[in-house]
Amino acid sequence: MLKKNQPVKFSRPMSTMRTVLLAVEHGFQYRHDILVETKLKPGQVQAALYNLTYIGVVVRQVDANGRSIYLLHGTNYGVAPCLRGVRSIFDVG
Repeated sequence: MLKKNQPVKFSRPMSTMRTVLLAVEHGFQYRHDILVETKLKPGQVQAALYNLTYIGVVVRQVDANGRSIYLLHGTNYGVAPCLRGVRSIFDVG
């Protein structure tokens, strides 16, 4: 049974949830990218993402275009709006 904020024990080594979690850990954020990477059916990926989001392993956020992205906790490093488009502060002078 899935419970919020409880560790997940995968009984099968390569279950659908584990496969989707590994894809998210490898940097695939969009559902379509996860679908292509895992070669699972759309319903399987959608259910696995819902379950992983429900128990708190994966965080669902919205990008600038309104699409859902799925991230692990602590991996969303945004850029402050005042620094967008400015790269001169990163150049070595």
